[in-house]
This record gives sequence, C-alpha cells and structure tokens, in this order.
Amino acid sequence: MRIKGFFAVPLSAALLLLGGCATQAVLNGGPRDTEPPKIVQSEPALEATSVSNPVIRLRFDEYVTLNSPTDSVRITPAQQKAPNYQLKGKTLYITLRDSLLPNTTYHIDMQGGVIRDLNEGNPMPATSVVFSTGEGLDSCQLSGIVKDAYTLQPVANACVLLYTQPEDSCPMRNLSDFFTLTDKQGAFSFNHLPARPFKIYAVADKNFNRRFDQSDEGVAFLPDSITVIPEAKGIADSNRRQISLLMFTEKPETTRFLSCSSAEKGIHKFAFNLPSDTFMLQALDKANPAFHAEKSMQGDTVTIYFFDTSRRSVERFLLRFDNGSDTVTLSPYGEPVGKQRGQTYGGKSLEYKAANKIEIGLPLTITFQHPLCSIDTTAFHLTEISRKDKDTQEVRDFRILWDTAQPRLLTLDYPLQSRCDYRLLVKDSACVACNGMHNDSINISFTIKGKKDYGQTLFRIHFPITADYIVQLADDKNNTRYEYLLPSDSLTGDSAVVLFPHVTEGKYRLRIIADKNGNRRWDTGKYLLHIQPEPVYYAPKTFEVKNRWTLEETIEATLK
Repeated sequence: MRIKGFFAVPLSAALLLLGGCATQAVLNGGPRDTEPPKIVQSEPALEATSVSNPVIRLRFDEYVTLNSPTDSVRITPAQQKAPNYQLKGKTLYITLRDSLLPNTTYHIDMQGGVIRDLNEGNPMPATSVVFSTGEGLDSCQLSGIVKDAYTLQPVANACVLLYTQPEDSCPMRNLSDFFTLTDKQGAFSFNHLPARPFKIYAVADKNFNRRFDQSDEGVAFLPDSITVIPEAKGIADSNRRQISLLMFTEKPETTRFLSCSSAEKGIHKFAFNLPSDTFMLQALDKANPAFHAEKSMQGDTVTIYFFDTSRRSVERFLLRFDNGSDTVTLSPYGEPVGKQRGQTYGGKSLEYKAANKIEIGLPLTITFQHPLCSIDTTAFHLTEISRKDKDTQEVRDFRILWDTAQPRLLTLDYPLQSRCDYRLLVKDSACVACNGMHNDSINISFTIKGKKDYGQTLFRIHFPITADYIVQLADDKNNTRYEYLLPSDSLTGDSAVVLFPHVTEGKYRLRIIADKNGNRRWDTGKYLLHIQPEPVYYAPKTFEVKNRWTLEETIEATLK
C-alpha cells in the first residue's frame, strides 16, 4: 500500500502538469541554419610555398556536399588529366594527377555553390586556394573585358585562355597554361601569374573543352604577346592594365544548306548559312513542277512558290546551290508539316499586304501571298481626297506596274501628295495567282507621310582614322533603321556632317562602322589571317527624335 501511494500522487500531478502545458508551447528544432560552410583547415596552407604533395586537403566546419566539381572548379596551370575529388566526412580531398611543375604557383578556384552544407544547402561563396611549388608566389596580375565586336555588349561565360607558346595553332589544339571565365559583365582577371609573355584569347566555348575548335564558336585575340610584370602593392584597380578583347564569329567560307520549311500550301523556304548566288531545284521522280523562286533581301533564304495544285504527294528533289548539292523530300502543294494557326496568309482567297501610311518619297506597293499570272488593270480605281476642302476626285492618269521578275508585287505609279488622302479599290478577281487563287474585293485607304510626321538629325562627326564609314541609326533592338554611306574622299579633313532628314519619332543609337575594305558592310575578323573585325563605335547616349524637331549633336568617334 505504501508503494502504490508513493507512485499515485506524483503520477497524478504529472498528468495535470502535462495537460496544462500541452496548449502552451510547440517544440521545434531551433533557428534555421543560414550560415554557409567555411574552410577551417587547409593542407597545404593558403599561400604556402615549397609544396610537393599533389593532394590538397580542405576541412570544413560542417558536413558538406560537392556539386559538379568538373564544371565548377578551375585549376591553373591547366591540368591535362582531370583531378580526383573525394569527400570524406567534413574533408574534401583534391588529388592532382599531373606532376607538379617546379617553381610554379597553383590556383584552385571554386565557384560559388560547388560546396554546400549538407542539411540546408547553403552555398559557400567563391573561394580560391593558392600555393606554390617554389620559394615564393608569383605576383603578376592581368584583367580585362570581353565584348561582342559588333554590339560592344559584354560577353558572359567566355573562356579566356593564356598560352606561353606563341604558335597560332595553340588554342585550336592544346589546352592553355591558364584559363578563366568572364562574369556577367564580361570581366575577367588572372592573379598570381609568372612574369613572362603570354598570348591571350577568348573563346565562346560551346563544347566546354577549352579550345577554339568549332567554326561557329566566337573568338577574340590580340595579335601580339603581352608581358605581365609584378605590380606594386597598393596600386589602384583603375591603374591596372586592362585588356579589351572583341569577340566575333568568323563568316564561313563555304555555302551550306541548312533547312527546308513550309508554313502554307505551295510555299517552301530553303535556308542557307550564306547568300547563295545560284539555286536550282530539279524533281528526281517526275517532270519538274512549275514554280517561282524568290530570294530574301539578305540572300540567304530562297522561297519557292509552286503553281501546280495537283502535286500533293511526297516527291524527291535535287537541290543545287553555289558549291554544293543535296537531296530534299517535300510535298509541292501538300499540307505543310506542323502548320501553325494564325498565319498572316491563309484561306481560299488570294491574300495581300499593303501599308496604310506610306513613307515620304515611296510609292504604294501591294504584296500578294502567291505569284500572279495575270492582272486586270481596268479593275483598279484610285480616289484622291483633299484634306483641306474634302474635295474627292477619281484619278485616271495612274498606272499599276507589274514586274514578272517580282510577280508577287504590284506598284502604284502616281505622284502622291502628302496633303491628300487616297483610296484604292480593286474589283474581285482582278488579280489571279499562278495556282488559280484570286483576290476578293480590295479596299485600301492610305496616306503619305509629310514633314510633320518626321524629325531630323544632324551629326557633326570627327573621325580618328581615314577610311570609308557607315553611319547608322539603330532602334532599341539594335536593328538598323537608317543608314548613310560616307566615302573617305567625302570627309573634310577628319570630319563630316551627316544628315538624316526623315526620321520617325523614337529613340535611337548612333552606330559608326569603319568600312576598311569598302564593301559597304561590317565584316568579322579572320583568326588565322590575324585580321581583326572592322571597328564599331556607338555614341555613349541614346538620342530621342521628335516630330518637327532637328536634333544636332557633335560626335567624337573613337575607332581604332
């Protein structure tokens, strides 16, 4: 009895206490760990000298994970054999399989996130481990930026390579002695370099092998070696030597057929990597169908319009172009593969495009969906409406021009006035396409822009070198909207005045190209010939053009 009483009282009190506490507190694991892992011990020690052991041991203050070290750990000098990475408990072992070079400073750069803590996944920031096999650390530095040679925008994740060998073939065949990647601003830096000459390159390394070995990879280079020397301590970053590399993708030498696509019945587009001067399409199994071939403005796309609507089966064709040939399979007038909805052209009637506001000095043009085989010019009626007194009169002395070399295009030949509005009526079936399609009734109301619909820009430009120049106004997507060709013999000394008289209201960038070979376009460089891309200059600010205003600016074009 004494024993039972002894246990009964405390048990009842305990139950009461538990019941009262159950609604007052919730147990948890404490505050969340937000601290990243830290290296607490390194062998060899950071910036150690006279190192001979190829195994680097890094101990962390907590258990960690290792994420994609092959992609996220950079070791210089570059290793011919991939290092081994092994994680044991809180310690990471990095074993260099290449023999350590004498009197050499090694740099092991670990990108942010390659090391994370085990429980919360907090990433360790980018960290470097530096040691030397000699008696001291190399102390030279080199930094710079990689930009696109045409847009002058920074190139992120470009692979910057340093070679001690002077041969031009090195980046195409060998791994570099030192390498790094550019950041989002296109900037790069090398630390602890030896004092010696280097050849420097930057590559858009698409296959991640640290070489320039693909024709579509961008490349940048300096033609001469650069010698890095130790810098005095305390020197400001702004006074350090900054290397500027301009990356370009070489224009290919050989024309290649890329693809054939179709978005509408009877229309097939053939794409090439270069403008093709010659084009031939020959049926292999049947008589050749009738078609019209139309080149794009750039010349690298040829659009075929087939006329025979009965040719719906799949056929084989021989395609010949500049310096090559290929065999293609297509259905001349069958349903296109993967047809998209909402196409500009479609339906049973012959569709067309025409602008409602015509740029000053240009005629009204009508572009049809398919090439025309006949037009009835008597079915076209033009009306002119005076804006001042609203007087309306029918115009009789106009012509409709139709060039069989451009059978989809009709041009209105008439001196249009900006003080008038116009309406062009075209009767049903006045235009018949080669495939039998014809137009519904067409009603086009249009006007001609006047001077009040434009602004103008006047640039006084000073040039640093004698060359032909291409002066352009580009929109916010860097597309050329207006262009002015400026031969070198038109310069007054080292200056010129460039006037764009009819500029649509908007914001523009001024781009200037030094056209060194006089072919009226920007040219890339050629790596093996040591040819740099043609220099490009952008004015440092955006220009806003307003209607009825003249923008005047003086430009100091810094091209080299």
